Amino acid sequence: MRNSWVAVAQRHLEREIRKILRDDYAIEVDSEMPIRYYLDFKNNERLIELKEALDRIERGKFGVCLSCGGPIELVLLKSSPGDRFCSSCLNSMHFSRGRHHDGHAHLEMTFTHQF
Repeated sequence: MRNSWVAVAQRHLEREIRKILRDDYAIEVDSEMPIRYYLDFKNNERLIELKEALDRIERGKFGVCLSCGGPIELVLLKSSPGDRFCSSCLNSMHFSRGRHHDGHAHLEMTFTHQF
């Protein structure tokens, strides 16, 4: 079941990428070209996240938590195929906002438990 979901997730990710390219960059994706061809020079945070999710699919790491290495629940992946953490690790994360010394905003993520 997980392998069939990976194929569904990949189509979903590619569909979202096409929509962002069309809506934000006025680019129509040629079905003969690999979708990655269109992503090389785009500095869009969501496109970067989607590209990273496609990279994880290609490496066989899609659905694997980047923190603990365990599986990411299908319910999370179905709602957001780009998710990188399982629910247990998400629940243990602590986010804090602040500013770098140069004045730019940053988001810092730390875990509340040790691995």
